[in-house]
Amino acid sequence: MQKLTKCNLEKDNHVQGKKWLSTNSGYFNSKKVFSAFLDALKKIENALLEKVLIADLGAGIGNLGELIKKHLESRGFKVILYLIDASQKQLNANKNQDTIKIIQDLEEFNLPVKFDLIIMRSVLHYFANTKRQLKDLKKIKAHLNKNGFFINQAHCLSNKTEANIMQKMYCNKKFGKRKFSTEKVL
Repeated sequence: MQKLTKCNLEKDNHVQGKKWLSTNSGYFNSKKVFSAFLDALKKIENALLEKVLIADLGAGIGNLGELIKKHLESRGFKVILYLIDASQKQLNANKNQDTIKIIQDLEEFNLPVKFDLIIMRSVLHYFANTKRQLKDLKKIKAHLNKNGFFINQAHCLSNKTEANIMQKMYCNKKFGKRKFSTEKVL
């Protein structure tokens, strides 16, 4: 595990596991946030094959990946879900025995599998600079099947002032190093 990831995991330790659902006013368990992912998924689901391999990167406890799996299965797809996160504690909170759980840092992301769908939510800001973020996005692209899809929801702020405030709040000894962006940067 990379030094930066280890530092950020240590700083987030107090909210990992089941506590994750109530973090940031319930953001990671929000129906509104989930519906945005489902809306994006509905736009591409007709292009998916009958059997879908999904990777949920930075999955946390995996509730978003599980929701997407359930949605696709209700539409007749056969789904294999991989939850990939650097935190053992986060993955342990997911009790679905059919879900494949892999402890792996995005910086070290390297599996012998190509995915039909990769999802990611609020992960890129954990990497302290744009160059690092672009490197990880290229790694993600390399793990997609030829006709695969990537759905990402970035932790994105509406303007540079907000991004700078978050940068000051979260880039310190208490929280580790983060890189917050604005809509214009993305």
